Amino acid sequence: METIFNMPEFDYQVDSAKILRVDNAQLIDSAHFVKLKYSNILRMRFGTDSLQADSTIVENELLTLTLQSKFGEPNVTYNKTTGYYHILSVKDVIGKSADLKQWKFIVMEDDKIPFLKKILPKELLE
Repeated sequence: METIFNMPEFDYQVDSAKILRVDNAQLIDSAHFVKLKYSNILRMRFGTDSLQADSTIVENELLTLTLQSKFGEPNVTYNKTTGYYHILSVKDVIGKSADLKQWKFIVMEDDKIPFLKKILPKELLE
């Protein structure tokens, strides 16, 4: 992942982060857990050369479909003029704290659920 972020032809911006919902903290096995939902806007561009090449029109369409399958069709748009993808990302998160001061967070992705079932209390995954 770090390799992609360091590529000079890759431009990635995140902004407009908003916390949409914070549930009440739960005390489970001497640790505090909280569920929350947040959103942010991602803007990504994968190089300016691709804006003119015919072969990349298909690549851009495939990438658009891939991003839409991940973030939802209405949440992904592609600007042909600038070459940027505009993505509204909405994620569920679980936070854990022993003392309600220091928190660690994990994003709840569908593909991570089998792993999360092994490390999180089952009450949080229902």
